[in-house]
Amino acid sequence: GAYAQTYKGYSSKAQLGSIMETMQGKKEVSDSLEASSFLGTGLHEKIETKMKEDGAEIERLIRFYDDRAGEITGHIDAILTDASGSKSPVDIKTVGNNVKSAISRVVGKGGEANYEDIKDKMKGGYSKYKIEEVRSQLNLYMAALKEGGEEVKDAEVHFYDAFGEGNDKPIKIRFKFDEALLKRDMAAIAAAREQLLKENKTFAKTG
Repeated sequence: GAYAQTYKGYSSKAQLGSIMETMQGKKEVSDSLEASSFLGTGLHEKIETKMKEDGAEIERLIRFYDDRAGEITGHIDAILTDASGSKSPVDIKTVGNNVKSAISRVVGKGGEANYEDIKDKMKGGYSKYKIEEVRSQLNLYMAALKEGGEEVKDAEVHFYDAFGEGNDKPIKIRFKFDEALLKRDMAAIAAAREQLLKENKTFAKTG
């Protein structure tokens, strides 16, 4: 976590920080609803507590190692376990009502959907960005659980209204593990880290 935040600044540093924070599930400073947010943080904890009461495991630290990208750590908000013991990591997102409404239109009246069924319906804009961002994040979580020898079923994101009290019905999108996406994300992190090392060497020579 500190690694990603320490290196924000120059172009490749910002790129690395952005990628790492996305993969680790960190709140974006640019997203006022998810950032400082006493509002978002308190609501997030309230939802996690309710999920824990319903039997979910919450706030598990994960570590994932990739030969190119190195070690990445993060926290899974919640993990659901089905009757067969298969795991489904869950990420909780608190978003503005307009964003939730936009995502709702893509997902449909039922309020739940599989990513594969809606990906072609998504247009550009912030709602698509949020869905794709959390897809990479959850894909990493699934990879970490699998690397640890656990059976993984799928992953879910639950979108809640940031101005609600956690009692609104969340919009849920499910994702299957995508090996190709993981490789692309790890390659992006590795490339950003390499660029960062080059820049640091340049700074050392000129400084």
